[in-house]
Amino acid sequence: EEGVPFKAAMLGGAAFELMPKMHSHFAAGHITMVCAVMLTPWLLWVVRRQRKINFNAAMWSGVVLGGIALADLRWAAYAGALWGMYCLYLFGCAHLGNWRKDTGQFWKAVGGLGLRMAISVVLALGIAAPQLIPLMEYSPLTTRSMLTPADNLSFALPLERLINLAFPDIGGYAET
Repeated sequence: EEGVPFKAAMLGGAAFELMPKMHSHFAAGHITMVCAVMLTPWLLWVVRRQRKINFNAAMWSGVVLGGIALADLRWAAYAGALWGMYCLYLFGCAHLGNWRKDTGQFWKAVGGLGLRMAISVVLALGIAAPQLIPLMEYSPLTTRSMLTPADNLSFALPLERLINLAFPDIGGYAET
């Protein structure tokens, strides 16, 4: 799609799938997290495939984003933020030249982008509703809702362990 040579595309895909973080999540049993992360390129592909941010892209973006939310809600926030930034990037590439020529047309395009992004979010929330509604209902009843900030930070990733995002700690703790 991007015009990258086949070998480079295969290398990039293999590097994405072989990330140490994904293998540690898989080994820890976080299969749904791995599935959600692996759907993220599809989310960006759907937007990019349309070349213009149109209603068809909005619907398919909502479907894939809803699937990511169903697979793992933790990743849905990151995928949604990435999707939003990518939509804005594509919009800027397509319409920024119109800013000086015709500001009325530019602001009309901005409104259209906002509407299409809202459609995607509403569709994604509708798809993820079977998981979101019970989660909102039962989350306050769990023991985790009573954790203090100190309790939450007890297993936080120390700064010196950030290197393990790129280089795995073979035999180390799966959460880090």
